[in-house]
Amino acid sequence: MGAGIYVSIPFCKAKCSFCNFASGVFAAERMDGYVGRLLDEMRGARAYAKGLRVTVPGGVDSIYFGGGTPSLLEPEMVVRVFAGVRGSLRLRWGVRLRWSVLRGRCLRLRWTLF
Repeated sequence: MGAGIYVSIPFCKAKCSFCNFASGVFAAERMDGYVGRLLDEMRGARAYAKGLRVTVPGGVDSIYFGGGTPSLLEPEMVVRVFAGVRGSLRLRWGVRLRWSVLRGRCLRLRWTLF
């Protein structure tokens, strides 16, 4: 059985009244810094788990990007996040990706990243 991971991208165009995620409306300039920190945490996940004496599952079969509106990220930031996932985790063949998207905003990405 593979592991599922959740990647929180806490940026929103507007904060919905029903939302209980740790998210909000932030300046676009903060997104790049957040992506950098996210990548740092991905790289350090195995060492952190080892310090807790926890075994990280062998392979990831499901990834969900949510917590706000990940589609607000610029395409190059999305490419960095996907590259970080691939570089930090062992993905299983046929990994399922789920992505929260703001209506009216599509990302032009080549889904050959995986």
